[in-house]
Amino acid sequence: MLTALRIGNFKAFAESQRIPVRPLPLIYGANSSDKSSVLHSMILARHAQETGDLDVHRTNVGGESVDLDGFRQYVHLPIDEEPQLSIIDHQSEIPHD
Repeated sequence: MLTALRIGNFKAFAESQRIPVRPLPLIYGANSSDKSSVLHSMILARHAQETGDLDVHRTNVGGESVDLDGFRQYVHLPIDEEPQLSIIDHQSEIPHD
C-alpha cells in the first residue's frame, strides 16, 4: 500500500521532501502553493514506473486533463539533473527507475 511520496528537483520542490498520502490525503492551501505539483508528481511517478519515460507532456492517467509540458518545464533547476520521485510503500522506498 502506498504510504508516502518523496519529491525533489520537481517544480517548486528543490530539496527532497516526504509527503504522506495515507490514510486519506488532503491537499489544500493558498493559491500558487504548489498543490497541483504534488498531484503532477504522483502522475509522473506512475507514468515513469510504467514506461520509464521522464520527458512527457501527457500521461495515460492524466490524459488530456494534465499537461506536464515536458522535462524542462517540471524539473527544478539545474535542468541537467533528473527529478527525484519515489513511491514509498509500507516496507521500503521504491525509486522511479
